[in-house]
Amino acid sequence: MINHSEENRIIALAGAFQAIVAVKQLAHFGNCESEWIDTAIHSILATQPDSVSDVFGGHDKVHHGLTTFIRQFGNDNSKRDIEITRYAVNLLALEKRLHKNKPLQAQLLKGIEQAKEQSNFFSPTHENVIANLAGLYRDTISNLGPKIMVNGEGGHLNQKHNTDRVRMLLLAGIRACVLWRHCGGNRLQFIIGRKRMLEAATRVLDANPDSP
Repeated sequence: MINHSEENRIIALAGAFQAIVAVKQLAHFGNCESEWIDTAIHSILATQPDSVSDVFGGHDKVHHGLTTFIRQFGNDNSKRDIEITRYAVNLLALEKRLHKNKPLQAQLLKGIEQAKEQSNFFSPTHENVIANLAGLYRDTISNLGPKIMVNGEGGHLNQKHNTDRVRMLLLAGIRACVLWRHCGGNRLQFIIGRKRMLEAATRVLDANPDSP
């Protein structure tokens, strides 16, 4: 049973926000931090974690997601990014639809287990594994409702190498939103509990002051 603590919920959300930032960077610049790719893949394949932190390989692995969340919902409006907020809202909406669709959940889990087997043969970050996870997103999450429209440079988004990573990252974002729900996350927290969420994010960051 996952502990429904504020810290666990914010770690889960940080995973989603970090995946979103990676999507934005790939779409606009054609690259992103390789560590964010590693963390995203790890989170998708971690189907039987011992803790919320273990999903990402340690909560220090979502340091940038935590700082992004604080910028997005802190008091300084000038630091907010509307594009990141839009992606986050869309991911949470898709996760809500997924929560109500048991057959699609089963299909998704089966596909992830197949990707885990594939990662044992190659490596978790191998192009074939990423392409498999990207195809899984396309065949499942994309069918839930309006597709997430990713803004960026056509030259980057038309490259299969980048398209696969974007879809894999969006799948990681959905995985993080599922984890957030399992930790007791709900829409009401964004309306009346934002201060507590920000405080929790700060506590998690302060517990790892030497993280990048």
